[in-house]
Amino acid sequence: MSSVSGILSFICLLRVEPFVLTFLFTFLIGSVPQGQMIQDKICIQKYNLSREFCHDLPEFKDVTNPDYHYKSLILKDATQFTLYTTIAATVPSIFWSLFFGSWSDKYVHAKKILLLLGGLSGVVQSALCIYQAVYFDIGMSQQIDSCNSNIQL
Repeated sequence: MSSVSGILSFICLLRVEPFVLTFLFTFLIGSVPQGQMIQDKICIQKYNLSREFCHDLPEFKDVTNPDYHYKSLILKDATQFTLYTTIAATVPSIFWSLFFGSWSDKYVHAKKILLLLGGLSGVVQSALCIYQAVYFDIGMSQQIDSCNSNIQL
């Protein structure tokens, strides 16, 4: 029983660390399927290739195949799209950090509120990505608005 109370007292001492660990873990875990969904959408919607071709694209290694150039084009477009969405998420974060930094220094519970907002924005981002996966035929322009709508704090 004393070991359980020791563990609980240790958990009570932790403030930000468990939240940051879980937030970063979920963010990094979600980036792989999100990148794959972007590649699939580009392959199917922009280049009008079959779902079977797009599904087999990661294992596509035959350089002599006349369709091999599509792999490079799709990966280039996916990387460029990810770059644009990263910039779109980073620029407002830099702006907001100027205000949130001084605000969090003035108010006692501001850091908890900011962490809560970051977690809630992660939930919204995940829900919008699920929506994008379910309604796969929605265009790529809505992809920027939904899967990368996370508030970067």
